[in-house]
Order: sequence, then structure tokens, then C-alpha cells
Amino acid sequence: MGSDTVFKYWEFWASIGLTLILIISALVGFLKSGGTLQAGKLTLKPYRKGDDSRVNPHQFCPHAKDILKVVMKTTEYCETKHYMRDELIDTQMRYFDEKEIELKGYLQKVFIDALQIAVPIQEDLVQNQEYINYNLALMGLSREIREYVKIAILKNHFISDNDTEWQERKRRYKTSIIQKGVDFLNIYWRGSTIPRYKLYEANHSDESIAEINKTIDDMFEYARTCAVENDNKINKVKDEYEEFLKSNIG
Repeated sequence: MGSDTVFKYWEFWASIGLTLILIISALVGFLKSGGTLQAGKLTLKPYRKGDDSRVNPHQFCPHAKDILKVVMKTTEYCETKHYMRDELIDTQMRYFDEKEIELKGYLQKVFIDALQIAVPIQEDLVQNQEYINYNLALMGLSREIREYVKIAILKNHFISDNDTEWQERKRRYKTSIIQKGVDFLNIYWRGSTIPRYKLYEANHSDESIAEINKTIDDMFEYARTCAVENDNKINKVKDEYEEFLKSNIG
């Protein structure tokens, strides 16, 4: 887990912990003051003359309930922001998984086409050992690229870029992902029927490059669209929270 992620989770749990401490402290003070909890309602026990119990000077404070409401609303606001961020990442990564399946299918087709040319006697090519090995290589490559994409999504700078900066960021993403694929196959591919140079040529045809670029582009454009929509939702929740504070605190 990256340092940015650790900090964000620490920040969230710290805010939740502080909020819980405030709730417990306020509730204990409320109950000590003669307050009771009945059927989800907060009530104050009336003071009777001759009552020997110590009376808190804030027992009949009209703001006691308001304080609890503010603390509870703050907790709800923090939890909502955290939940929405997790939902955003899940949505972005689900789309990556869908696009990864599409791209894997395309690369498998490219490999099958190369096998049809290289294998003199036609056979069930999906049972060919090199095709099986290639699929295993694609599985390993997919895990590596998925980790790279997830880190990019967790950093989530998508909404802070203007159009020019965003195009440059996407270009870097595409370059890095393609290079990772090249490096991975350079290290792990040892085909004899389809040697590395033939595989390189097949995967770097104009059609293949266009398909790979389009898939990566679609993936990050979707991630950015989701990030913008999520940011708008968070801002709406924030505005509602600030309006609540104004009406209850002033």
C-alpha cells in the first residue's frame, strides 16, 4: 500500500475515532445530567427539590441535543465520503477488468493468426502448447498491469488536470503500460514456433497498436469521468453538511 493510501486511511480512522470520543463524552455528560434514552429519544429528568444527586449546571442546557446532532452528522459525513471513495475505486477497477478481458481476447486472436501461418499442418490451435504458454504469460502480465493501474487510480489526479495536462498524463500511462508489456515478454517469452521477434511484430502492427491504445484510452477516460461524477457528489454532500452546520451552529 502506497504512502498516500496509508495517510488517507489513517486520516479517516483518526477522524472517526475523534468523533466517537466526542459522542461518548457528550452522551456521558448528558446522562450524568439526568438525561435518559427512551425509544431512540433524548429526554432530561426533571429536577426535584430535595434530590441529593449532584446536578450538572448544564442539565437543562437547550443546546445539549444540538451538540449530539452535530457530532452524529459529522460522523455520517466522514463515513459517506469514505464509502463514496471506495465505491469509485471499485467502479473504476471493474471497468479495467472488463477492458482487460477485451484486450486479452484481441491479443489471443493475434497470436492464433500468427500460429496459423507458422504451423504447417493445421491442428486445434487452442491446444497448441505455445498458445497455452502465451495465455499463461498474458495472465502474469495482466496482474502486473492491474497493479500499475490501481496505483494510478488510488492517486486519482484525474480531476485536477486541465485538458492538455490530462492528454499528457494519458500518453504517459499508455507508454508505461505498453513498455511493461514489452519488457515482460522479453523476459518470460521463450517460444520456438512463434519466437519473440515474430510476436513483437504481430503485437506492433498498426492495427494492434491502434487497438491497444484505444483500449487504454477508453479505460482512463472512463476512470476520469467516474472521478468527476464522484467529486460532484462529494461536493453536494459537503454543501449539505456545511448548510447543516450553519443552521445548527451559526
